[in-house]
Amino acid sequence: MMFIEQDEHLIVMEDALNPFSRKDVKMIEDAGIKTVFISSVLCWDQICKSSLHTDWVSVDRRLENFLDSNLKLILPFYYTMPNWFPNEWYLKKDPRLDHILPNYGNEEFGQAVDNFALEILNQYSNLKPRMQLTYAIPSGGEFLWDAMLTETFPVSDEVVAKFIIDRQKVLVQQHGEVWLNIHNFLGEPKNWNNENLPRLYGYMRDEFPETPFYSLQFAHFYCGITPNYLYGQMKSKKYAEEFGIRFFVGSNYCEGLTENYNAIREQKLWGFITCPMHSENQMKHYSVEPWMVETLRETNQKLKEEWSTW
Repeated sequence: MMFIEQDEHLIVMEDALNPFSRKDVKMIEDAGIKTVFISSVLCWDQICKSSLHTDWVSVDRRLENFLDSNLKLILPFYYTMPNWFPNEWYLKKDPRLDHILPNYGNEEFGQAVDNFALEILNQYSNLKPRMQLTYAIPSGGEFLWDAMLTETFPVSDEVVAKFIIDRQKVLVQQHGEVWLNIHNFLGEPKNWNNENLPRLYGYMRDEFPETPFYSLQFAHFYCGITPNYLYGQMKSKKYAEEFGIRFFVGSNYCEGLTENYNAIREQKLWGFITCPMHSENQMKHYSVEPWMVETLRETNQKLKEEWSTW
């Protein structure tokens, strides 16, 4: 039933614009990595182009290079929402599909989200033992992070929290774990996540008091920490201690696994999520390179050996 092993503290991320080749996948496995996060993969609008048509080609294409591996797969659920749903299922429509704002207060829409999750798990039933859907609602497929909408949501915080918890009641059945997929609480911007996460964490803990609780936190630690980021790092430590959350925090690419190791140790967080190639990475790596394998292997082993002593 358990998805993440107790000594597993390093996850690798595949970027949608720089997908791994089969050779890359093999090198990641050789580094001792067991789990890969595949970004931007479950695009609801591409899968359900109409009420009569379901097309899994986009997902199949992203998963095919992993099928012959033993890697576990974390899939953010979901990245984009179609624009042909009933009007009452939206709080805001937008030509950019990843900026559509769902109606969190509409129970019919909530049931549709649950049904979509179950449809994915049924479609890929052969992968269910090594697949985990994390909770991620647009904008941008990253929970409720939206740089374009930093004002108050047009529904109450309680409505949003209830929607999230109701969806987790379905997703927690996968492996008996709660998973969130979050972009930023390490300081700015003053969006919904940064302002409301502590309350949401409290609600989640009340609903799932004994359930292992994991969160992928893509904001990353920096060397030469500024006061703002130091304040943000202390938040992650506070939330981990208060709510028992096991955070995988961004390393700032493979280069940051060594540079930021002390920061994650000082904060006593669960581990790193790292991305060898990323569309926003100005270093422009186009494949997994031997030095990355060595860095991944060394960091992975170090986390296994040292984490319990933190």
